[in-house]
Amino acid sequence: MLEELQVQGFGLVGEARIELPSGLVVFTGETGAGKTMLLGSVLSLLGARGDPPPGPWEEATVEGRFVLEGEVARKVEAALGLELGGEELVVSRVFKGGRPKARVNGRLVPISSLSILGSLLAEVQAQNAHLGLGSPRKVRDLLDRMGGDSHQAALEEVAEGWRSLQAIRAEARELGGDGALEREADMLRYQIAEIEGARLRAGEDEEIAREVQRLENAVLLREAVGHAAELLGEGAIEAVAEGVRSVREATSRDPSLGPLLSRLESVRIELADIASELGAYLAELDAEPDRLEELRARLAQIRALERKYGRGVEAILAYLSRARERLAWIEGRRERLCFVEEEEKRVRGAYAEAAARLSASRRGLASRLQFEATQNLRELGLREARLEVAITPGPEDEGGYDRVELLFSSHPDLPPSPLAKAASGGELSRTALAVRAALAGAADVPLLVLDEVDAGIGGRAAVAVGRTLSSLATRHQILCVTHLPQIAAFADGHFRVERDGASVRVEPVEGEERLRELSRMLAGLPESGAGKAHAEELLEVAERAKARRGSA
Repeated sequence: MLEELQVQGFGLVGEARIELPSGLVVFTGETGAGKTMLLGSVLSLLGARGDPPPGPWEEATVEGRFVLEGEVARKVEAALGLELGGEELVVSRVFKGGRPKARVNGRLVPISSLSILGSLLAEVQAQNAHLGLGSPRKVRDLLDRMGGDSHQAALEEVAEGWRSLQAIRAEARELGGDGALEREADMLRYQIAEIEGARLRAGEDEEIAREVQRLENAVLLREAVGHAAELLGEGAIEAVAEGVRSVREATSRDPSLGPLLSRLESVRIELADIASELGAYLAELDAEPDRLEELRARLAQIRALERKYGRGVEAILAYLSRARERLAWIEGRRERLCFVEEEEKRVRGAYAEAAARLSASRRGLASRLQFEATQNLRELGLREARLEVAITPGPEDEGGYDRVELLFSSHPDLPPSPLAKAASGGELSRTALAVRAALAGAADVPLLVLDEVDAGIGGRAAVAVGRTLSSLATRHQILCVTHLPQIAAFADGHFRVERDGASVRVEPVEGEERLRELSRMLAGLPESGAGKAHAEELLEVAERAKARRGSA
């Protein structure tokens, strides 16, 4: 509960310090006195966006002291990542120069942390925003609150199944479930087959280039080599052989010529070898007339591959190696994708089964909510009204596939229609209270903030609303702005908000002052004897109702 609220410079609220009791707390006052402004300061502590209302102050500060029960305290600690060191929580918000700051137990926190805190501590039902009952998603969440441990376990099972399904679908997309990798694999197979079919050999292109150059110059080569061979054959070798014989004869007379003889003999042998190889070279030139065309075709094949895969045979072979590795990687992913697709079917089936069990549980809760809320509507004066909880298939998400909608009929002869279209303002206010009352036993937030949700009702219906709010206040602290004395009479704490010149004053009203305030609300005359008498009667009705509830 919110035990203490301090406000400085928020709109027209110059300074206010309010100690708030548990139960039903009402704020009353003339129209425009600043009641909603005061409630807005509370909402700022719960993460409401926006600046304070216009006022004469350069700085606005709002501070609230909350006392939390054990389970709520643990949720707050887990959500905000802090240790409370107890069950007290002090939240402050400062607005200055367009840069608001927030603190929780003295520690500076992002404004977004207050929104998280607000979702754990409070539910706001403001004018024209009745619990979000027009939103199927919100209604589904409200319905789920009624479920016990087994329902909450079913919710978690569906949420876990949904998370698993989304994760495996993401992996399938990453693995190329869109066909992109399969198309790449087809291209790689074609390229690998093309390069492998060429049967390339490292350095082959350079060898072919040299041989082509040789064959393209065959005529000149034949003439040059033939001339050299002819010279050797026409006496060069014989002349050297004759020289060898002469030097050998001289060496027999002067052994010092031996080294020269050896060298000359080597020249003779070398010339003979050269002559033999030149002859073979000439024979080869003559024996392969089609070799040049064959080599040119092979070189053209290599050049065509170079244009696709890189300059030179080595570059082409390197590309081939990379292509093989990439294809192996893709085929490995394809195997994983096949597994993932099968796994997705399994996970999808498990999610569908869990969602079906959750849907069955929701239908049971819907019958209960429908019955209890309709009974509450009758107690709130809508005796012929009927509320239906319609569950139909909707988009799948982490909460299953149910679309939950409230249908309302104000008379048995009228078919139920969506609540927002079928209910008037007063009917909508009472329906929101009827649903809230039906949810009273569910694990829920400790604080309800109600801003003029009594709009459009009065008389006996207002008394019924007061009685319902008082009943709800046994499970929640309720902060309520109201113009109805029938509701204010049921309050456990009553504060009057009034304008004092250019500022707003907030003060508790008790005893005679409370009678005066209720009389003002009843007749517009604080000093009216009849008004005070009526106010006393209202207070007696409220006290009797509380007493009956306490003894029940």
